[in-house]
Amino acid sequence: MKLDFNTATPEGEQPVEFVGVEEKPHAAHGPGVVLNFRLLAPDYEGTRATTYCKVETWAGTKLVRMMAQLKGSAITKGELDPQDFVGVCGTAMVVLNEGGYLNVESFKRDVKQPAVDDVPF
Repeated sequence: MKLDFNTATPEGEQPVEFVGVEEKPHAAHGPGVVLNFRLLAPDYEGTRATTYCKVETWAGTKLVRMMAQLKGSAITKGELDPQDFVGVCGTAMVVLNEGGYLNVESFKRDVKQPAVDDVPF
């Protein structure tokens, strides 16, 4: 079996797809979630990048900022399920952390395309 190694690190702006969320409690920080992204650039396609967020749902927290970025607009009062955004694509700022993991620092959703029914003819 041959292995093809790519020693380049996919840091910087990368095209990504949001693929889901996992609950991940942290011993020191309490309840948390990991937002999972898949890199789409040909050289890194399928590579995983993540961001950990404490479950804090007031304005200005990392979780609220990331959810607003996934939604493409401000978060309003009420419930929001991160799983609703699975498949959303955009551009993420990806950095390599000290542990060797790829972290998503920010995300900008691709411009929303109108539904077929919304296109005027």
